[in-house]
Amino acid sequence: MTNLMELKNITLNLSKDFTLNIEKLNIIEGEILGLLGPNGSGKSTLIKIIGLLNKPDKGEIIFNGRKIFPPKKFSLKNIFFSNDIKNKQSIVTVFQEPFLLNTSVYNNIALGLKLRKINKKEIKKMVNHWLSILGIEYLASKHSKKISRGESQRVNLARAFIIKPKLILLDEPFSTLDTPTKNNLLYELKSIIKETKTTAVFVTHDKNEALSMVDRVAILINGKIQQIGNPTDVFLNPVNKEVAEFIGIENILPGVVTEIRDEISVVKVDKSIINVAFPLNIGDKVLVCISPENLTINLKKLSNSSALNQLSGKITTITPLMHFYSLTIDCGMKLKVYITSQSIKKLKLKVGSKIFVSFKSTAVHIIKQ
Repeated sequence: MTNLMELKNITLNLSKDFTLNIEKLNIIEGEILGLLGPNGSGKSTLIKIIGLLNKPDKGEIIFNGRKIFPPKKFSLKNIFFSNDIKNKQSIVTVFQEPFLLNTSVYNNIALGLKLRKINKKEIKKMVNHWLSILGIEYLASKHSKKISRGESQRVNLARAFIIKPKLILLDEPFSTLDTPTKNNLLYELKSIIKETKTTAVFVTHDKNEALSMVDRVAILINGKIQQIGNPTDVFLNPVNKEVAEFIGIENILPGVVTEIRDEISVVKVDKSIINVAFPLNIGDKVLVCISPENLTINLKKLSNSSALNQLSGKITTITPLMHFYSLTIDCGMKLKVYITSQSIKKLKLKVGSKIFVSFKSTAVHIIKQ
């Protein structure tokens, strides 16, 4: 695998309270790299550095096999990224807002080619090609101010891909779109990226978007990349509490290992005991992470269950969400459980109901402290 871009020891001080600090980040040629993080984590700032729009305070950037920052020689021509025209033309950024020019859709898509002095015949051929790929042929002569937001973003994507960039940066491009429009565009965008063999960085805060789109994911929190790898591995095995909280693990419980039984570690959490299939040592302090969807509720203890953990408890809250209910269970510790409306009715659950929460030892992820 070849690195298209490498960032090493990049720092940028944005304020007295926040510094972007990227120890190492490689963007592999041909991949879709997902950049995830909460608001204010530094995602947009990092994208601007990758896109050569912002200059870091220090560090090293290698692009397409050549060190482009810091420059080899100091001069007014190379001190600012804005003057690095050759490399900048190889990188395109698609922002949340399309920022279309006050002219026709055709002219917006053709802009990059005109700036590169491509002849009119070739421009027409390429514009028509991208109008067709993104299904917007009918918009060619329309004014950019008279099309929908979803159509505007399609025009924006056509304008970006038509110049055949080596690297395309997508800074939450669909965050303002309705769900059906967004889902359609995500599917089409992934196909286009793979078919054109374009390297892409896709910025989002949506875990589902990342799972459907990217090859690798980097989690950026508080200006630092906390974890990077295969999306499924990262979401199932967060390396610290910050990542676990960001990806939506609602049950993160501090505990201590009190006993080892064969391949099972026994962890005491508050007044409860949890069995985990994770190699630990007696006395280890850990965080026990359990996703709410991995917990099951029963009205009585099951005698032949494969779940090693069956905790008696009482329902303290029931909160309706879009597709399910979120329950808080007091079983010597507080647990969040997701359950369907059908199960609520079938089990006749209500606040105060006494139940059993069950889960397998393999459903628990452990973070050592």
